[in-house]
This record gives sequence, structure tokens and C-alpha cells, in this order.
Amino acid sequence: MMINREGFGDILADGVKRAAEKIGKGSEKYAVHAGGQELPMHDPRLDPGFAIAYECEPTPGRHTVSCYLYASLFGLEKRFPAAAEMVKTGRNRASKDVRRFTAGTYYMQLLNCGGMCLFGAITSQLPVVEYMNAVTGWGLSADEYLQTGERILNLRKAFNMREGIVPDGIQIHGRAIGTTPLKEGPLKGKRVDLAAMLDEFYQIAGWSRKQGGPTAEKLQSLGLGDVMGSASS
Repeated sequence: MMINREGFGDILADGVKRAAEKIGKGSEKYAVHAGGQELPMHDPRLDPGFAIAYECEPTPGRHTVSCYLYASLFGLEKRFPAAAEMVKTGRNRASKDVRRFTAGTYYMQLLNCGGMCLFGAITSQLPVVEYMNAVTGWGLSADEYLQTGERILNLRKAFNMREGIVPDGIQIHGRAIGTTPLKEGPLKGKRVDLAAMLDEFYQIAGWSRKQGGPTAEKLQSLGLGDVMGSASS
């Protein structure tokens, strides 16, 4: 019925956000999404890193970007000096977790553009630098490749900024972060302090909370000054 847009299937065919808007009657409290994208089964109350990914990734609601577990399994601090320094400068464990997540996000952009697999990255520490240098002959360092991932992420976010996609439009649904905590089950009472995590993430990434993406200074530092005008227009 959804495929053919028949009956009630027509209401559901565009996702839960729009369905709730059509149904009304308080149904939006049950429509769990981020920016209109339904969330997968991976619960931020179990791994808070998913909350950042769901809300901040240029394509929201994705679990295949980074989280606290993925970032730890990537083993980036052993292979990328810049990642080790990023984590080292964290003020406390919570800060270090967000910083490790951020490095993991840069790494995943690199893997995606290299056509590599998340499962390979979390089950073995892929020699990505060696692979890419062997294929391209570039001879780049580990940190140069990590910055390439950072550039990719910032370009994607700059595109969103140009298209008018702002943070208010992609906020994660409160049920996914325990705004009203569960009263029973393994996640009973669990809440995600997303505001504090986002403050840390945006500061590390060099992004504007208001615009939801890279500042002009950040783009300039990455050698992406030529996209500043289009991102802000």
C-alpha cells in the first residue's frame, strides 16, 4: 500500500515525520526521527555517540558513521598522531569520548570515499594509509589522510548550509535520547546529555551551532576557502 500510495499507505509513504504532520492528534511524540530520517535500532542511550551522528551527520539518522564503540575499535590513536593529540587534549572522559568520536567521523569519511567497509574497519585495523598510497602513489602521511576525511565532512556540511539545512530542522527526537526516561528495561532511567556533547563536538569540529556547519575560519584552515561564499549564500 505504501509503494502504490493506496489508502493509509499513502500517509506513511513519506516517512514518520510527514505522516505525523498529516495525522496530528499528538502523533508526533511517537514519530522517532532526525530531520525526517527514521532512526535505526542503534540506541543512543546505550552508546551516546550515535546521538551526535544522528543529528550532526550531513545525512542525519545514520548509524554507519561513528559512535563511541566504533571509534574505539578503529584504533585511531595508535595510527594517526593527530587523532591521539585530539583525544589527549580532552578535559575529562566525556570530552575525550566526543573527541575520539570526531576523529572516527573523519576516518569514516575517508573509508567511504575509498570504497572500504565499516565491518572491516571495526573488526580489524585496516592499513588504510598503506592501501591508499599503494593505489595512488601519493605518499601521504597518516595525518594528511585523516585531514582529507575532515575536508570531505566539511564539504558535505557546507553543501547543507548552502541549501538552508539548519540544526533546528534536524534535531533528534526526544524519545531516542531519553528526554522522558524509560521506567523499565535495560535502559531504565537512561538519558543522553546531548547539549553538552554537541557543545564539545561543534567546538572541536570548528562548526557554528547556529548555521550547523563549518565557519569561514574552519574552511580556510582546510584549504576550502573557495567554497565559503556558496556555503553562506
